[in-house]
Amino acid sequence: MNLDYFGGFLKYPQAPIVRYGFAFLAVVVATGLRLLLNPLLEDNVPYITYFFAITLAGWMGGGGAAAFAVVTSSIAAWYYFIAPPWSVMIAGMHNRIGLVVFIVIGGMIALTCEAMKQAQRRAMEQSEATKRKMR
Repeated sequence: MNLDYFGGFLKYPQAPIVRYGFAFLAVVVATGLRLLLNPLLEDNVPYITYFFAITLAGWMGGGGAAAFAVVTSSIAAWYYFIAPPWSVMIAGMHNRIGLVVFIVIGGMIALTCEAMKQAQRRAMEQSEATKRKMR
């Protein structure tokens, strides 16, 4: 398996500012995309673009970055897309439940991404150890 994607971006641990900066950027892009789709979607599926942002943040930066994306996505969706929009109020129990479900699913994505990163690290360590033994 080739782990040298993006010139080694995924192969070696990145500084927290890179991981969390990427997660923040992914959420900003997801928010912008959702704003563009707002005339079509209105107040339906407020989280639809954020699932990709969380997954991408976790794939690139691990569970912590994905969890950060869950938090920032929740805040952005809450403010911009949950009725009433552009407000910190949440109208209706269905919107509150939807936000909780989104956070739980986002948390599960973050945990899965962290497990993937840990398995990737172990595989790289084992590969390096095998290469050293072969020399």
